[in-house]
Amino acid sequence: MATSLQPEAAVHEQAGSLQCLCFVLGKEKFALPMAAIKELIRVPELIRVPLAGTHLLGVTNLRGIVLPVVSLASLLGREAGEQNTASRVIVLKGDQPLGLWVDEVEAVEDFPQERLDTSEALQRDDQRRYLTGFIRPGKQSGVGVRRLLDASALVEASCLHPEHQQDKPATPGRSERPAATQEEASASSQLILGFELADQDFALPLQQVKEVVRLPEELEPVTGLPGYILGVMPLRNLLVPLVSLHRLYQLPEQTDTQQKRRVLVVPLADRNGSSFIGLIVDAITQVTSLPDRAFQVVPELLADLPGFQDVNAMARLPDGQGLLALLDSRKLLAGKQFQQAAEAAEQETEMTQTATEEECQLVVFSLDDEEYGVAIEAAKEILRVPEQLTRVPKSPEFIEGVINLRGMVLPVMDLRRRFDLPLKERDYRQRIIVLNLNGQRTGFIVDSVKEVLKIQTRQLEAAPPLSAEQMHLITQMANITEQDRMILLLDVGRLVSDQEALELSATLEEPSANPEKGTAQA
Repeated sequence: MATSLQPEAAVHEQAGSLQCLCFVLGKEKFALPMAAIKELIRVPELIRVPLAGTHLLGVTNLRGIVLPVVSLASLLGREAGEQNTASRVIVLKGDQPLGLWVDEVEAVEDFPQERLDTSEALQRDDQRRYLTGFIRPGKQSGVGVRRLLDASALVEASCLHPEHQQDKPATPGRSERPAATQEEASASSQLILGFELADQDFALPLQQVKEVVRLPEELEPVTGLPGYILGVMPLRNLLVPLVSLHRLYQLPEQTDTQQKRRVLVVPLADRNGSSFIGLIVDAITQVTSLPDRAFQVVPELLADLPGFQDVNAMARLPDGQGLLALLDSRKLLAGKQFQQAAEAAEQETEMTQTATEEECQLVVFSLDDEEYGVAIEAAKEILRVPEQLTRVPKSPEFIEGVINLRGMVLPVMDLRRRFDLPLKERDYRQRIIVLNLNGQRTGFIVDSVKEVLKIQTRQLEAAPPLSAEQMHLITQMANITEQDRMILLLDVGRLVSDQEALELSATLEEPSANPEKGTAQA
């Protein structure tokens, strides 16, 4: 990925000459002093960051370091070219490295002092902040004048300066939160995690699910066990046996669900509390709260069908949106074969008595093809987007509308609008994440909800300082190097400003805010 330009000790300004990296933007020639350059890499896959300025193309993981990459053409006020095989990223040195996307790198060259011209008369006003001068062409060179760029000025223009790093964000789950409301403490409802299995809708009580992870591409086989136990996957310091519910219940498998498949990690009953089994499902559909009256006994006609042997109840979704079959993982995993699978996994795992790292859980969702996350403590539930939101007259523009959530008026905002991203038409994948904003529940529309993810706190790091607005909302990044994955973490308390919170409260107090349409769908 990286290109070694020269040994570090050899990158210096030699007597009477300046060593530079020469490159091209469009039809113009530029140069940067080698002393300011850390390395040269091919253009990597980039994670886009909203609210960070049009010149920022995204961020990438460079050997464990979050590297912002900017379009140098855009930064200089020029039209950016298309990426091709010659495109490269120049990585500048600094406490926070910066990558500059350029069209083509030509050479590393030493320029004698007589070819350097730093006369301000040669610099246009709009270029002075980026240039230290020009490099005149040599006598036998076919190359015209090169512009010599100032690396420190480029970093400053990219907003990577200390004023955005004054306050370090708190770790998700560490901030003080309001005491549970009477509704949350009530035992008259149950949180469930919904999922699909062979076009059938199932659910598990959320309290029975330790975490949700992606299905790994490769599994370690385990011999001597039933065919529906596909193997084991590593999960931190454990090996977790994986169960194909399709094979267990003799349900047809669909190849088009491979990318969406997830593993529900659930504790194994009658063990010491450190053994887990992974249940493979086609897709996660929802996380929601249902009242006790929504659950009913499984009809006798369904009790013996494939997939229904371990169903404790049927859950009715609001507004006639269908039924969920509620499984009980303790009943499902009570069989001897699962105990044997756990024992086999333990025999292959080297258990060490080391202190476990602190962990936190995130609700991960997508927005404009990028991954975002919020602390699970802030996400109260996840809903489908109703066909119609009720618009409240004279309400602020940032409010898309309101819905009726079990008798409570829930204001809804589109997170794309909050991040100044292009709006999109409603589709079946979109969800509303209900967040607690300083005691006021507010719904935010996202493109899709992907998973509930548990990570180590060591994988959290401060988001690069790209702009004041971005640093206000996106405070941290989960840098999961083993999966080559970065998740942008939102500071939920800053999604709505103090003024917007006042306008929000005033809107909810209006008599017209009580919606008859747009009832939330779980």
